[in-house]
Amino acid sequence: MVIDMKRDNVYEFSAESSKLRILFGTQEFINQALDSELPFLGRVYPNPAQQILSIPFRVPLSMESAPVSISVYDSQGKMVSNVINGTYQKGNYEGVWVPEVSPGLYYVQMRLGNDQPQSQKIVIK
Repeated sequence: MVIDMKRDNVYEFSAESSKLRILFGTQEFINQALDSELPFLGRVYPNPAQQILSIPFRVPLSMESAPVSISVYDSQGKMVSNVINGTYQKGNYEGVWVPEVSPGLYYVQMRLGNDQPQSQKIVIK
């Protein structure tokens, strides 16, 4: 997770912050330094959700472009929506999903090229 300390002046440490690194420099410098470490699928928000869900994702700088697929699955493993399906240039993006499903537990899964998929649990109220 990247925290912009110009915008957010407070950060609380948790068990997930055991690999804390502080980088100073331009956004380009920080992006290059973290390119191989940051996940392709960002933290989906809000979670839990009701009306709209934002799905941040990125194509790393080490790739000029890559096929990206982001889908939502129900708790039974059935795909309920294909949010993103296309080729994207390197950079940061955000997909939007308007859930028209019953309340419950769902999974957002991202595939970037031939890499292993990354996924997150989400709750729809």
